[in-house]
Amino acid sequence: MRRIITESIRVQSKDGRIIGEYLTNGKLKVFTGSFFRNVEVNSIRQNIKNERMYLINNGYINNHQLIKDYVFDNPSTAISVLMGRMESGNQSFVTMDNIELGEYLEADIVTNYEQKLKLKELLLKADELKQNDFTNFVNKDNIYEVVTTSSMSKSSTYEASYIPELKPDKILGEKNSYRRDNEKAKKSIALANYKCELDGSHQTFYTSNGKPYMEAHHLIPLSTQDYFEYSLDVDANIVCLCPTCHRKLHYGNSIKDDLKRLYDLRIKRLKQSGIDISFGELLKLY
Repeated sequence: MRRIITESIRVQSKDGRIIGEYLTNGKLKVFTGSFFRNVEVNSIRQNIKNERMYLINNGYINNHQLIKDYVFDNPSTAISVLMGRMESGNQSFVTMDNIELGEYLEADIVTNYEQKLKLKELLLKADELKQNDFTNFVNKDNIYEVVTTSSMSKSSTYEASYIPELKPDKILGEKNSYRRDNEKAKKSIALANYKCELDGSHQTFYTSNGKPYMEAHHLIPLSTQDYFEYSLDVDANIVCLCPTCHRKLHYGNSIKDDLKRLYDLRIKRLKQSGIDISFGELLKLY
């Protein structure tokens, strides 16, 4: 899982001649005084050659040095442009603690181990719920208002984001819960083009905004948030369903195939968002 970067990280090349900051958007800002190699190998890519020429022709380079700060699109572009040869930025740059940037950006082994322990605890709790209360985690999500097409404006436009996010605020009360962003649920409906993600041929009625009626559903229930390191209220975990399929996932007797279809659609995006769960683990929450 990728580490969430909330502030810039000071980095340098392993020889210490290039110094800069890894920014929260994944770009790399290189500081004045950093080394620039004037010669380049023939095998470098054209985009690297073009950026080297841009720096030279626009007054960024003098006497083998960068004389103005410059922001590169990513660490690999930065090191390749400055050294005149193709290199991996994640391997060439280190933090001030001498940890390779690529290694630093990955969540550490301890975090992954703790996450597995939490999932194990969650599955035991899921079994306990079914035995004692005849319910499951997905139906504990019924405390949340269902977000539907009818609550969306006609002109809404959205763009998907699949990155790890910090957990939302916890709301303390008679039933503790996590704050949910309804705009993300609306986004999931729009991103699915107002079609049921279990079966795009499912027809519903049209709402007053001229769009087919659909509902948003959190694939991994929000009621399990305590057991996950990162937020479950993210684009990767919210699917668009027709009302029949939505109720089926909550109350249906045979949903394994339907759940597997949604899992296969979303697991890659879930992992990009810092959420790792097997299908067997997900099934136990239903």
